[in-house]
Amino acid sequence: MKAVILDIPTTQVFTTQRFLKIANNLKMYRLYDQKINLEDKFKIKFSKPNSYCRGLLFIAAVLEEIGAKVSYYNSDYDKKLWNKCKKEIKRADLLLSSAKTNNYPVILEKIKLAKRINRDIKTIIGGPHPTALPRECLEEKEIDFVVLGEGEETIKELALKLINNQGEFEDILGIGFKKDGKVQVNKLRPLISNLDDLPMPAYHLLPGGLKSYHPYIDTSRGCIYGCNFCSGPEYWRRTIRTRSFNNFYKELKLIKSLIGKCNFLHISDPMFGVTRKQFDIINNLKRKRHKLYFSCDVKANYITKDLVKKTVDSGVILFSIGIESLDDSVLLLTNKKCTSKVEIEACRIIKEFSDVFLKSYWIVGLPGEDKKSLKHNNDQVYDLLDSGIVDQVCNHILVPYPGTNFFGNNKKFGIDILHRDWIHYEGRSYPPVYSLKGLSSNEIYKAFLQAGKNELKYYEKKYPELLNKAQGDSRQKKISFSKYKGRLI
Repeated sequence: MKAVILDIPTTQVFTTQRFLKIANNLKMYRLYDQKINLEDKFKIKFSKPNSYCRGLLFIAAVLEEIGAKVSYYNSDYDKKLWNKCKKEIKRADLLLSSAKTNNYPVILEKIKLAKRINRDIKTIIGGPHPTALPRECLEEKEIDFVVLGEGEETIKELALKLINNQGEFEDILGIGFKKDGKVQVNKLRPLISNLDDLPMPAYHLLPGGLKSYHPYIDTSRGCIYGCNFCSGPEYWRRTIRTRSFNNFYKELKLIKSLIGKCNFLHISDPMFGVTRKQFDIINNLKRKRHKLYFSCDVKANYITKDLVKKTVDSGVILFSIGIESLDDSVLLLTNKKCTSKVEIEACRIIKEFSDVFLKSYWIVGLPGEDKKSLKHNNDQVYDLLDSGIVDQVCNHILVPYPGTNFFGNNKKFGIDILHRDWIHYEGRSYPPVYSLKGLSSNEIYKAFLQAGKNELKYYEKKYPELLNKAQGDSRQKKISFSKYKGRLI
């Protein structure tokens, strides 16, 4: 069996000149700030900025285990991906991809083209978007199978059945398919109980090698929270499973051997440092002379000084925390189980460690927002930066993604979804795909732009030497940003 995997992580942003002017200046300031406070301080060597889908690398590894010949293509690394993979598609039995909402239209277009090249190829699509809307995806005649949620065991069973020409699929848990022209969606498959049973991701298949990408690793899968703006609760069923330290470290050593002189990677768990096995990983990692630096995502609810200290001792120098909003009535509607006081206190605890860099995420236009709360949050962007409580902010407009409560129960939250043109479902795109009671999509977008302006106000005060460059003065050529890829932005 021959399988072609299309990894298309790049998303398209439909934006405005106002945003581009703000964003380009912010990038310059952020990269300069990052260079001083991270790169120079720790002698970090960043990898190239291309991204990849880790889940697809696991799928590739599973297919190789059952004897399939796998060809892997990545659109971030190779902009001429399609011209290179067409020949493989002619000879392939399977075409697989993973879709978020924003890149689903791009992947669907490639699937349709593949069917024109090879009408017998079986097309399989997984990821958050097909998991949330399996029937809608299967209404596309070119999509043969949808995989719901975690895909390794499902793909293995499905591929073996296809290899053996066994045409009945009703007994395969975790898939959707068509039978006699009718869409059928089977029951969900139980989640993998022991993550150590999974093979190592098939990094050897990445075009250009892992050194050509921004590497990341996880200690676990899942999250126990049920935030209404996140599709994770449906995808992971509000559970969390953790790898053993030996399994984690085996992959970490593999990654280190593949990234050359680069010494920085991201730990991608949405809940890092909450389970006993994760503490075991943190404690064991700090005893290893791995000579690597890490970034990680944390949740304010479980931040303690002891956890941060152990995490820093293990090599983490950058923390990312989701603040979203500092309006408690708005936070209540998100179901984060968190208050603004808890969020700020978590930031203060993290910043007690002087060498740590803290990045904060914010969502503009959450249900319950009004003009007053939007202004308050934007004022806080400046104040928190200026006071040193956070080092960097990252604002995005709310996107009511399929699979979230804000999508499935949008009327309950006062969200008016304006259309389902999925390629526009991106947190910087204009115009926003929804409006709120009392807030039009244009008003939400203006607040998003104002957040960027407030951030610029802080940077202009902090780095006056860059002000002329930000205003387009070409005489200042001493500061070059071309080699700083900015994957932390």
